Amino acid sequence: MKQWIKRKGCLFLAAILLLFLGGCGADKAPSAVLPAEEPLTIWLASDLHYLSPKLTDNGIRFQNRMLASDGKLTEHSAEIVERFLQLAAEQKPDALILSGDLTYDGEKQSLRELAKLLKKVQDAGVSVLVIPGNHDIAYPFARKYSGESSELVDNIPQEDFIKLCGAFGYRSALSSDEASFSYLYPLAEDFSVLMLDANSESASGLIQDETMQWAEKQLELAQQQGQTVISVTHQNVLAKNEGAYSDFILDNAQQVEELLQKYGVKTNFSGHSHIFHRTQSKELTDVVAGSLTASPLQYYIVEVDEKREVSYHTGQVDVFREEAAQRFADCTRLRALEMLYELDLDAQIQEKMADFAAQMNQAYYAGEHLEAEDWMSREGWTLWQQYGKNTKWKNYFEKMLQEQ
Repeated sequence: MKQWIKRKGCLFLAAILLLFLGGCGADKAPSAVLPAEEPLTIWLASDLHYLSPKLTDNGIRFQNRMLASDGKLTEHSAEIVERFLQLAAEQKPDALILSGDLTYDGEKQSLRELAKLLKKVQDAGVSVLVIPGNHDIAYPFARKYSGESSELVDNIPQEDFIKLCGAFGYRSALSSDEASFSYLYPLAEDFSVLMLDANSESASGLIQDETMQWAEKQLELAQQQGQTVISVTHQNVLAKNEGAYSDFILDNAQQVEELLQKYGVKTNFSGHSHIFHRTQSKELTDVVAGSLTASPLQYYIVEVDEKREVSYHTGQVDVFREEAAQRFADCTRLRALEMLYELDLDAQIQEKMADFAAQMNQAYYAGEHLEAEDWMSREGWTLWQQYGKNTKWKNYFEKMLQEQ
């Protein structure tokens, strides 16, 4: 990965790009823009769900919340995120992108702490770009957990999100949308990132009309200047597994897809559903990042070559891996057993079916390729076929395999 010193000679290029895309309303030029055709490395993570250690004593109320969750290792979210950001500061990708749900449940205390950590990465010479997720702005369930109880704490009004996170892309972009936290940020003379916010106080889950008009203007100008653009959203643009994840797309996903396709955007990165996955429609691929604080603690390493072709692979945070895997398996098994108890089966059969559900679900969330012949040859599949053929879980397994 390139060192910060390589970029210093390219600072003046931001001013050139401002002339290219003039009139877009940016506060100031980005801090560093690389030359055209310079290869780029971008780290992208989503759904950090960072919870301040000051907001939980890891007591019984919090632990019950964890077991009822989707399997994140939230009690160690601060340590996982800190390690991830430490790695980013050390390895210095050209940019670090966080695609929303920065906080656990929208606690202002959590965002304050996270912003301080992000500033350290930025001070190390890495461009940090963020957008909010549906948990971040005006989320009504921000709580502090203590013993057997919990209490509401300050959440994050939209103006406070801008104050705390405006330094991470929004204020230094070439163009920033006044109606949302959306912005266009150049990483090279010929390559920019369009960060699209669909989680304002007035319209969560929807890219508003004003933002759509602003985005089209930026894409048109970028196209005229020969820029390659990738986009980033929190909610998905393209639908995933219809059996379980169709609710995770943008409310106006079709219009957003059409806009991106119209201006030749080939890659959108998103999060929200907590799975590592990708879906393609015509020329557009929606690449979904899972939650950084859920097993297997992954993030994307995105490589952009001199021809502006985009490729990506996953990296892993090297702390709490076993604990995260166990938490995810426990939560999946619990959900499966809740349904299996209704079927009046032998306890040993129930356990085998729940174990299979945990194994397959974990592989799916991690973005592993699921070989149908392999999974359908396992004892667990046979048991689900025999005893749970008409259940939602069996339908979910089949949808997983159909996507491969």
